Amino acid sequence: MTGMEEENRVEDYSGDDPKSVETTYIGLAFAVLLAVTVIAVVFLTYRQQYLEAQRSVITPSFATLKEVREIQEVQLNGYTWVDPGNNRVTIPIEEGRARVLEEYGDPE
Repeated sequence: MTGMEEENRVEDYSGDDPKSVETTYIGLAFAVLLAVTVIAVVFLTYRQQYLEAQRSVITPSFATLKEVREIQEVQLNGYTWVDPGNNRVTIPIEEGRARVLEEYGDPE
């Protein structure tokens, strides 16, 4: 062959071209796989956030609230130590109110 014939010769590459139908099916299969993966990751992420929120929220029980109320009642109506090192105590609220009125007078 001469140099000119080699340049003008068209080679047959039809066997090397990808098949469009097969390529489309493979592309669709990977698109579906990608969509399922993304949905699964989103689902698992939101589920983990929900479980973490449920675990971190402390729901006080009735007994706990009852104990807090009892402590508050003792603080309001009894004598308790605030700072024993400095001899600081709490006094009942009514007694404290009476002492303040006695010292500063009735505002009315």
